[in-house]
Formats: sequence, structure tokens, C-alpha cells
Amino acid sequence: MNIQIGFADFTYFLAKFKLKTIDDPEILDRAAKLKLQCFQASPAFHLSDGGAAQRRLLREKAEQCGITLFAAGYGDASIPAIEKALAGAQEMGAKVLRYACGPMFVWKDPVPLPQFARVMAKAAKLAERAGIPIAIENHQDYTSEELAGVLKKINSRWVGVWFDTGNSLALLEDPVFTTKTLAPYVKGIHLKEYVVLPAAGGFDLVGVPLGKGIVDNPAVLKILKQKFKGDTFYVAIENPLERCYIPALSPKYIAKFAKRPIKDFSVIANFIEASKQKYPDGVTLPHEAGLTNEQILATEQETNEQAVAYARKLCQA
Repeated sequence: MNIQIGFADFTYFLAKFKLKTIDDPEILDRAAKLKLQCFQASPAFHLSDGGAAQRRLLREKAEQCGITLFAAGYGDASIPAIEKALAGAQEMGAKVLRYACGPMFVWKDPVPLPQFARVMAKAAKLAERAGIPIAIENHQDYTSEELAGVLKKINSRWVGVWFDTGNSLALLEDPVFTTKTLAPYVKGIHLKEYVVLPAAGGFDLVGVPLGKGIVDNPAVLKILKQKFKGDTFYVAIENPLERCYIPALSPKYIAKFAKRPIKDFSVIANFIEASKQKYPDGVTLPHEAGLTNEQILATEQETNEQAVAYARKLCQA
């Protein structure tokens, strides 16, 4: 198996999305200096004027750096949106289109599963025609069993999963359980680390350095490496120093999960206790600590370099 380690752009959450001091070509430069092999690029899909030029620029720069690109599409679970993302992925020279069908379900109702299955069955034919597999991210929208059920029904090698190792916590799932459920369909991963801390009406998912949280990434990688069916396994570090609030006691959550066994809720309770033991005083993120922008950016870069070393060690185990 050929394992390629790289960055997803969101691992530069503070620099790119919060402070807006870095762009994808510069992230590619940093990846090349660290001898990384792949990179997730996403913003070009949101550009109208000059979007194609931006995609060509990324393609040329990635080729110069010897880095494989995979494209990150965001949009509705609809054929027009997926066609647009595939066209952009082709222009970019991407090997895989990672596709997220929207925000977490508490913000927006996901497309009903039967409709989602019909759309993705059609999308499989589009992906085959384009020669670019589609990998649906478990994006805090569908549970792992819901997503696996759709993929089993589609039964196409052109549609699979881009597995985020931390996202399932938002749906009250243990990432190891999620891994076992989705492993047969995985085409690549976002390597992520969280702690789970209590918050009013729910809990916070807080990004911490890889290996310093409660996600059992070693177990996740072991399972995925054993089950992976392709030739190239992409491991993209996406470890944003973010705080993501999960309103687990909201009416939407209660309605969705009221019929789940009580043991499912104990998973999160156990993760909260483990997180409190690791961080008894909580976690203060760089942009919450009163640091200067330069200090914030330096902290994020240091964390990302540490993440690369951790990912390499993990993939060699």
C-alpha cells in the first residue's frame, strides 16, 4: 500500500480562515518543505470569476512541488452541485473529490436518505465518466450506519468515504466504532484530534495537538490500513485549533437520538471524563489567549509541524 501524508487546508484554520494571512500556494510551499506528498484544496470551488485560473495555478504549483492534489467540494446533495465540483476537480488535476454535503445536521437538515442514495447513485456514473472517485465526508450530518447503508446500496467503487477521525464525536459515536462501520468504503482520511469538554446544553469539541486528545487515532489507522482496498491511501492532516460547540441537549439532537441505547450516550460521558483528566483546567486556544497575531500563527505552525511528525510515526507503525 502506498501511503501519502499531507495537509488539508483546514489544518491552517487560524491562518487561512480566521486571520486570512495564508493562501493555498503558500500552504503547498510549506508542505513541500516538510516533504509531504498530498494536499487538499477547496477554495477554488467558491470562486466565480477567475476560478478556473486559480485551479490551474494550484495544479501547476502542485506538479512543481511533486504533491498530489485532492479536491474538497462543498455543496448540496444534488447532481448540478456535484457536476460542478467534479469539473473543478478535473481542472485541478485532483485524484479524488472529497465531498461534504453540507454542515452538521443541527444547522441544516440533510437530504433524506432515500433521496441522498438516488443522487449518489447518479453521481457514481458521473465520477466514472470523469475518472475521479467521489469520497463523501462523514461531516457531522449522517451517522456512520446511515452513510454505510447508502454506500452499500450504491455498491460502486466510484463513490466511497473520506473519513474524518474526529467528526463522529459530534454524532455521539466513538471514532473507533465509526471506523469499523465505514472502513470498507474509505478512500482517504482527515487525521484529527479533539478533546470533549462540557458546555451549557451540550459539549465542546476542542482541537488539540495530535496525540494529546482522546481520539484513538492509532487504533483507527490500524483498522483502516487492514481494510483499505485501493492502491494509494491518503492521510491528510486536518487538525484545526478550533472550538466546535455541539448542542447535544437541543430539541433537534433529542429528536434524532432519543431512541438510541443509553450506552451510546455513555460514550461521550466517558470521553468528557477522559478529557477532564488530561485538561483539568480546560483548553485555551491560541486565539483565545490574548496572543498577538504573530504568536497565534507561530503556534499553529508549530502544531502542524508536530502533527506531521506524529502522522509519519503513526503510519509507519
